[in-house]
Amino acid sequence: MAGPRSNAGLTASQLFGDIPVMLNGAHAANAYMPPRHTADVDFLVPKHRYRDAVAKHAAEGWKQTRELVFPNANLELFGSAWNHPETNEELALISSPQHWGEAAFGAPVARAQNDARVLPLPYLVLMKLDSARTTDHGDL
Repeated sequence: MAGPRSNAGLTASQLFGDIPVMLNGAHAANAYMPPRHTADVDFLVPKHRYRDAVAKHAAEGWKQTRELVFPNANLELFGSAWNHPETNEELALISSPQHWGEAAFGAPVARAQNDARVLPLPYLVLMKLDSARTTDHGDL
């Protein structure tokens, strides 16, 4: 757990301004376990602010590369992948219309070692279980 941590999640989260976001995916899992490398940074965005997050990134020069598809998800996840052409950074905006997606933002705040806000562990486990991907199950 004392290994080096990436600041990518903290840096990227500063791009959202007043839009509440939480790290999810590998960067969130790294807050709870020894870190593993990942190329992109995933953010959970409340459904009612998802369009704001999309507009903000488009206005700041980010390019949407694809819509994200979650074929195995019972959590009704949706989202989009983004790339910044100048820095080649990648991030994903993910949301859900289900109640848990909003409730996660009302849960006690969890933070990574670099002080980035991360998805609280119960919600991270929920998303990782729902993904049915071997990488996510390995994180569990």
